[in-house]
Amino acid sequence: MVHLAWVLQPSHQPSILHAVNVVGSSRVMDAVGAADVPCLVLSSSVGAYSASSKDELRDESWPTDGVPTSTYARQKAYVERLLDRFELRHPHIRTVRLRPSLTFKADAARAIRKLFIGTLLPPRLIDLGRLPLLPDIAGLAFQAVHTDDLADAYRRAVLGSVSGAFNIAADPVLTLPALARRLGARTAPVPARLARLAAAASFQLHLQPSEPGWFDMAASGPLMDTTRARRVLGWEPAHTAMDTLAELLEAIPADRGMSTPALG
Repeated sequence: MVHLAWVLQPSHQPSILHAVNVVGSSRVMDAVGAADVPCLVLSSSVGAYSASSKDELRDESWPTDGVPTSTYARQKAYVERLLDRFELRHPHIRTVRLRPSLTFKADAARAIRKLFIGTLLPPRLIDLGRLPLLPDIAGLAFQAVHTDDLADAYRRAVLGSVSGAFNIAADPVLTLPALARRLGARTAPVPARLARLAAAASFQLHLQPSEPGWFDMAASGPLMDTTRARRVLGWEPAHTAMDTLAELLEAIPADRGMSTPALG
């Protein structure tokens, strides 16, 4: 069983998110245990990790208590605790939890825009290649992985004999100044507190669907060490993190998407 299901919306109704993400995951685990399925592969997230400085990479032993201000992080952490309990009850079932970074591809552009930006900006206005200026928010650094590379990690987890947790992310670590250099744009410093206030206000006013907890995760979540995935899974990403992000940004103005429903 490969459990990938997760919803991010409606973000203003956390009880619905809990019912799908937490209760739903619990029911999946109960069904796997009852049917004695030989392997359960769970989609966790970098969001499950506790806050950390950005000065070093964290391996899979870093605490998974989430970022308290983020609904997404709290629920990912809660599901990790459910999986801990599942492993104790069913030690003979092989369990794997993948903790990917932000995951992008061109065909996900429409879904990602709707999930995180909403109708605040039409697709044609989100052409970052034409923006002369990008904000530079101190301390903001994150990782990304291409969907195809993440799919390969799941394939290896299913077909192999591995168990435990694996961080999945491509190099390099991404920052806004690095993105600006890639796009040929300049940067302007923006205080993190101001950026967070703008995110919170626009969310409360229903101008965009991303709660400020997403900003908190980006600002305080750890950068992941992927040594174990490369050594134990034999996983190597075919796409760099910067190329992956650029692929997504180039696809947003064209409103590229797929006909299948979007999962979180």
